[in-house]
Amino acid sequence: MEWLQRAVAREPDREMVLDLERQEVRFGERTITARIPESTRRQLTTGTWNTTGVLLEAGDQVERVAGRLPYVAGY
Repeated sequence: MEWLQRAVAREPDREMVLDLERQEVRFGERTITARIPESTRRQLTTGTWNTTGVLLEAGDQVERVAGRLPYVAGY
């Protein structure tokens, strides 16, 4: 990560490629493994990274589930 930060600082106009499928970052001739949690990778590749929007779209279902949880019901 430190190498990448320094490299970007030296060449801010150079293209950086983040390959979510292969989980790697390419900058110039160098390829770096990019570890990313599967849930986050899936959100980015499917376009569901807006978790607030996803919750709002599923509002009725969220309310039903919350109503069955003893620590949420009544609030």
